[in-house]
Amino acid sequence: MSDNKAVRRFFGYVLMAVGGLIALLCGGCTLVFLASGIGQLALTAIVTAALVVGGIPTAVGVVLFALGRRMAKNESVQTFAAYVLMAFGGLFAVLFGGSTASILWRAVHSSPYYRASHTVFFAPVIGGVPTAVGIWAFLKGWGMLRRAKGRADRDIDCPSK
Repeated sequence: MSDNKAVRRFFGYVLMAVGGLIALLCGGCTLVFLASGIGQLALTAIVTAALVVGGIPTAVGVVLFALGRRMAKNESVQTFAAYVLMAFGGLFAVLFGGSTASILWRAVHSSPYYRASHTVFFAPVIGGVPTAVGIWAFLKGWGMLRRAKGRADRDIDCPSK
């Protein structure tokens, strides 16, 4: 085995260990908070916070584990990374864009005091920046995927010399 493959496998196993620990610890903690809050409807804020605060790191841990597994098995990592960028970028854009639009909709269709409040001015900045980052990540992943598929097509058409 060449040194490059050995290093790639080593970092793949490191990513698997780190991602597995993140997913296990954050996911376990999230499950404890969900189990404690589901029975009581008054704790819906805790359930929502547990899903947001614990669910996102759990998803990141699962993605790191899957990425490490692909690296350790010497599979194509670039297409997987493109799909991850597209998934997280789309999720960011939908979540932050939707919440920003909802806040602005309520601000426009409410009392004049609320329309003049700081919410109308700060919501596009606070929600717009993560939305723009999400859109950028989605488009970056899409470009990576198109380039990776283009390389695969060229490899099939033009075998090595």
